[in-house]
Order: sequence, then structure tokens, then C-alpha cells
Amino acid sequence: MPLKIKKTKGYRIKITLPMDGEMPDVVRTVDIPSDITFKQLHDTIQTVMGWDDAHLYKFLIRQQNITIPEDSLYEEMKNQSPIKGIKQVKVRRLSNKIDKYLQNYRGFEYIYDLGDNWEHTIELIRLLDDYAVGYPKVISGQGNLPPEDSGGVGGWLMMLESLNDPDDPEHEDIVKWLNEIDYLPDGGKLNKKELNDYLKKYFWLKKKV
Repeated sequence: MPLKIKKTKGYRIKITLPMDGEMPDVVRTVDIPSDITFKQLHDTIQTVMGWDDAHLYKFLIRQQNITIPEDSLYEEMKNQSPIKGIKQVKVRRLSNKIDKYLQNYRGFEYIYDLGDNWEHTIELIRLLDDYAVGYPKVISGQGNLPPEDSGGVGGWLMMLESLNDPDDPEHEDIVKWLNEIDYLPDGGKLNKKELNDYLKKYFWLKKKV
């Protein structure tokens, strides 16, 4: 049965990086045009969350066993031989638009860095029939993003334990590393204006990707 979608100009979505209850989740609420692709959504997530776009990634729509991987992984995943007793994964390209998936399943998952596995949830909050701009806009946000290459949620929480304990054998090395990458564990206030100015300048999503 084909997926049905309601015509709309935009979506309000909530992007969440759960931190296992040990510290506040990292959350961004963002308005996006309705006609963007998964690749354009990836670019948006990287910008509003504060990632460096330095690792492989994929989207997951678990309700339909669909995976939408980075282009470099597409052919490999598409050509995987089926395994007896395991449901075959359906592989889709990043050039697919998000609208029918977002409206029908109310959201999906985004995994960044397939080693550290930063698992984000993308949730549809509402349709925006009056959305009049061709780029995403950050509405609100909370939480400080962990640094790249910190071992995923579990690895970062262990680093924080060492960081907060001057007697820990790893303490000095972690302090040195965070200083080298200019990371502030306490973060700072989300600069919506700076993010939105960047999105407006570089994310004219009507352009072909």
C-alpha cells in the first residue's frame, strides 16, 4: 500500500540525543521545509547539534526495516546477501525526500559515527502549513553535545567521571585532550541567531543535492 502524505510547507521536528538519564539529553527543536531529502536533513542535524560531519551515518525506519545509509555505504548494503531467518533490510538512497516517511511513521532514527553510535531520535511535532522559507530554522535547544570521538554515550559518561575526579589516573589526559580540541564540558548558551544565519546562508534547500 503506497504511503499517503498531506501537502504542507514545513515540519517542526525534535532532534534528541538521549544521554541515558545520567545527564540532560541534547535536544534541538527545528523547523524544516517539507521537501528536503535525507541528505539535507543530515546536513541540518550536523549543524544544529554541533557535530563535525567527520564520520559515517545512517537513518533507520524500524517500523519498515528500512535503512538509509551514507552514499558510500549504499551499494555494499544494497548487495548484501540475505541471511536465512533474518528479515531482509530495505535500503534506500539519501536522495529520497523525507516527507512520506516523516508523516507516516511520525519520526525515525539517525545514527552518527557507526563506531561510537550516537543514536538520535527524530520526532515530528507538527505540520507547518505557513512555513515560508527555504531553509531550516532552530526554534529552541538544550543540552551540551559531547565531543567527537569520545566513545559514544557510555564512553563520554566514563570520561566525565574521570574529569570530575582529580585523583583518577585518566584525569590529566582527559583535561589535556579537551583543551586541545577547545571543548567546554559545561558548554554555553545555544546561539540560535548564529545557527540560523548559517543555515540561511548555506542551506538553500531548493538547490539540487
